[in-house]
Amino acid sequence: MPRYYSHIESMMTDFYKEKDYNTTLRIHDNLQFNELELSIIEDYLKILYKALMGVVYKKKKTFYIDFAEMVGESDMLVDSGYCVFDLPHGYVISKDGVSERDWIYESELIEFRKKLLENKKKIEAAISELNVSSGVAMALLYANYSQQSV
Repeated sequence: MPRYYSHIESMMTDFYKEKDYNTTLRIHDNLQFNELELSIIEDYLKILYKALMGVVYKKKKTFYIDFAEMVGESDMLVDSGYCVFDLPHGYVISKDGVSERDWIYESELIEFRKKLLENKKKIEAAISELNVSSGVAMALLYANYSQQSV
């Protein structure tokens, strides 16, 4: 699979390496910052969706079972139903912090998606609150200005 798959693969590798930062909620009192953050989350959700569409079932499970037992990821492998997103030209660090693997478990992708959707919902609520607050502030300013001009 040519360029397209490699692009998603490299983006997922980068996302995974910064997963703690990428799935952390960042809300500010600045509307533009929140809208930018919402845009970034939506981009990550698109990447995760494409990665989930590229998940494959591993028929030869013994290697994956042995590796997962060695690094303490057996529960993630079973939760994934032996389905992984392959990274043939990249790698991520395993749960033990030392071993490298060239796949991401489906359960990890789903967990990232849940966190991002939760953050998206919170940022949308913050944006709505900021819009309402600024609308009320403008109405109060207008009312104050109208009273002063009388």
